Amino acid sequence: MSIVVISNPPYNMKWELPPFAQMQQRFCECELPPRSNANYAFILTALDSADRAVFLLPYGVLSTNNKQEAEIRKYLVEKNYIETVITCPDGMFESTSIPTCIIVFNRKKEKTGVCFVDARQTYMVEERLQNGQYGGTSNEKRTYKKQIKVFSESDIEKILQAIQQEKNISDFLRIATLQTIAENDYILTPSRYVEMENEELEMREYKDIVADLNRVIQERNLCS
Repeated sequence: MSIVVISNPPYNMKWELPPFAQMQQRFCECELPPRSNANYAFILTALDSADRAVFLLPYGVLSTNNKQEAEIRKYLVEKNYIETVITCPDGMFESTSIPTCIIVFNRKKEKTGVCFVDARQTYMVEERLQNGQYGGTSNEKRTYKKQIKVFSESDIEKILQAIQQEKNISDFLRIATLQTIAENDYILTPSRYVEMENEELEMREYKDIVADLNRVIQERNLCS
């Protein structure tokens, strides 16, 4: 039976390493997560027992330059555990605008490579009513409107279909090899891999620009 973990753990929290942590199965093959941040401790703990895991995490985990976290990220790539990385729009939470990402882990992947999806521009705006939570009675009784970015059903379908088709899509999706990721210092930010579509800009002829400038100068002199 396949075990799947779906998690949205507390972000960037401090934690205490257990005694003999390096001897525990979840940490024995890689660097220990730093005491200052438990993001990767949650990931490694889930992968110790689950075949697949889906995490909603702060965007910073994809490129953190903390030495220990960078080594863990390298370990996860080289073990071929990372299946998909999706960057989400900011402003999707009611209490914070922090940008987030979705990472799908699969310890039994049959293919190498990672699917990167840049979904920062894929969203709809939903207006919600909220009650104040701080600032005394006068503020706590106040109800106000707040705009939240959400994935619509069609947005979710678009993302899932693109992932299933396994074809590169400009400005949206790319399948990157493990070697390519290694060449990028194991940074997992999708925008680093997704190819952007370059639009050809039509440039005016130099003589037309000069003619316009001369016309403007002549009109200004007449006004003077």
